[in-house]
Amino acid sequence: MFKSPDRSLFDDRELAVLDFVAHWHRTQQRKYTGEPYVNHLGAVAKTVKEYTKNSLMVAAAFCHDLYEDTSCPEADLRKALADAGFNESEVNKINKMVWELTDVFIKEKYPEMNRRKRKTEEAKRLWTISGDAQNVKYADLIDNSRDLAVNDHGFGKKYLEEMNQILSNMDKGRTDLYKLALKTSKEVGEAMKKG
Repeated sequence: MFKSPDRSLFDDRELAVLDFVAHWHRTQQRKYTGEPYVNHLGAVAKTVKEYTKNSLMVAAAFCHDLYEDTSCPEADLRKALADAGFNESEVNKINKMVWELTDVFIKEKYPEMNRRKRKTEEAKRLWTISGDAQNVKYADLIDNSRDLAVNDHGFGKKYLEEMNQILSNMDKGRTDLYKLALKTSKEVGEAMKKG
């Protein structure tokens, strides 16, 4: 279960979504730290909440890896969102964002493509998603890059290249959050060069 002083930042609907995704991600851990994976989802949602104050984007932030990293059926997410108090239109918007944030160009579907080609195609796809979903992706990139800066400089360099490729043309979201993602990428890159 995600336990953090940051729970106080979220409203009842958002917390209901958090508890739902915590169940689906319950066996997953962050690669380097072993902390519950749901902490990453909480960090992404916290950034989204601070910058947007938009419950739909916060819910999508909590759910952004749900279809990619769990076997959660779409119907279960839709029901959980409705049970949390989101109306049908809001459920549709959140679910659309979650699908927009779900990687399409994965190794299992495109085994003929190497990682570089898959990530290039994924970046191009991310350039076309909604501004709301891009806000969530900015927050995801920020949290992931900070984690890699501390825990894996080797892969961190590759991740920063991929992050910068995504950010090079993914600018439909909030300008302040986009600038934070660019700034974080630069700071993480400089920190990795030093250490």
